Amino acid sequence: MKYYRIGELAHLARVSTRTVDYYTKIGVIKEKERRSGNHRLYIEEALTWFYLVNIYIMKEIILLNCLFSRKDYIV
Repeated sequence: MKYYRIGELAHLARVSTRTVDYYTKIGVIKEKERRSGNHRLYIEEALTWFYLVNIYIMKEIILLNCLFSRKDYIV
């Protein structure tokens, strides 16, 4: 099993380390363990969650764009 430190995970997911912290805090991803020096380690599943969240966000943006681009929406 491959472990990632927070910086590595952030780099691979193309997000900031603050985003990794936030997703950990709200429970979207979980740290697997802490090593000496209080280094957090994440497993590859955390990276998969970032991809899934990004896909969900993009789908929501596309949906909102479609809804608001309709000419007959009510203001």
